[in-house]
Amino acid sequence: MSDLTPKQMEDRLQQMQNALGAELAQFMDAARARLSATATQEYMKDPGFTQPPFPPRRKKAGPLRTLSGRLARSLTGSRTFTGGGNAHSENVSEISTTKEGVKLRYGTRVPYAHVHEEGFVGWVQIPAHTRTIVQAFGKPLSSKKTVNVSAHTRFMVIPARPYLQPSLDDNTQWVQDELADNMIELATEVIDG
Repeated sequence: MSDLTPKQMEDRLQQMQNALGAELAQFMDAARARLSATATQEYMKDPGFTQPPFPPRRKKAGPLRTLSGRLARSLTGSRTFTGGGNAHSENVSEISTTKEGVKLRYGTRVPYAHVHEEGFVGWVQIPAHTRTIVQAFGKPLSSKKTVNVSAHTRFMVIPARPYLQPSLDDNTQWVQDELADNMIELATEVIDG
């Protein structure tokens, strides 16, 4: 290695930088798959209840109940949102390097994701809308009736049902080990030429 000229050393370092970028991209794909599998298979399943209407919960918290699957699909990177004519992925996954080390950012852009992850307590504005009812004051109606509901506020308490942080916690050691092993192997390959 001491026989390298400055130009050769510069070329090796450039080669290492290029290989590092490719390796990080490949690692990110593997990490996304592992984290999304843990989140969706361990923390988003509610055995026995797969279709609404869901029975009342016995506990305040518990696993998420999946209605559309949008949140789960966004974590796997397979979901593309086309609302407003602008298609974009709802998955967030990136790796960046800082002075402190390598930072993995993973998540979702689904608007209600943070409510499930962290919970919510507060007032919510409900816009005016119509509702079809089949009973009134606990008694069945002879036929369905569409009624207008005025705009109003509603106090909501939604308990946290985390799925992402537990998945990250479960896989932290794997991420660290895989990243360290891959980087050591890559550096050795580039240095050895």
